Amino acid sequence: MFEHVDVKRAVDFAPGSPDLPDVLDIVHVLGERLTPTPGAAVPSVTDNVEFLTRRADRLLADPPADLRGLSAYRSARTGLDWAAIAGDTLLHADLHEDNLLAGVDGVRLIDWGLACQGAAWVEAALLIPRLILAGHTPEQAERAAEQVPAWKSAPEAAVTGLASVWSLFREFVARNGPEHIRASRARAAAAGRDWVEYRIG
Repeated sequence: MFEHVDVKRAVDFAPGSPDLPDVLDIVHVLGERLTPTPGAAVPSVTDNVEFLTRRADRLLADPPADLRGLSAYRSARTGLDWAAIAGDTLLHADLHEDNLLAGVDGVRLIDWGLACQGAAWVEAALLIPRLILAGHTPEQAERAAEQVPAWKSAPEAAVTGLASVWSLFREFVARNGPEHIRASRARAAAAGRDWVEYRIG
């Protein structure tokens, strides 16, 4: 099924953006309407996160001398809980500006290439480093996530563990991935590291 969307402009995640309420509403509505998952044959979120974790753990096992936040990463990594991230909600799992269209009748979410099934709070958690990358402080980003009801049930340690492997994966790609994406992944890694360090305190 296809739908034509008249796009007005790019979606903006920056603080104060008029798009943020719509983006957060999408996360809220998806969590409600896609629980339980409507029969989609998608992998578990644990499969997706395990892919990130293998690369994260490679960095932690032999950290580069210039890897910032190593102590925070290691502390946060211990909190990753496979049972806590599992669930029966259909997740988009890649919610960022390029996967959203600001149309004349609201914001639409596209590109479900990383769709998976897991806990509803994971969608909000994966949005947080994207908000930080767009200019929010970690505190502001988490405050925005609080508008999503599912976020309120997120286990603290599991969120911190997920933040760690999300960020370390981007650190890995920034160092070992294709040259043309290394700079963007380094910026994402820095945003994720800020979040991890905020949560670790």
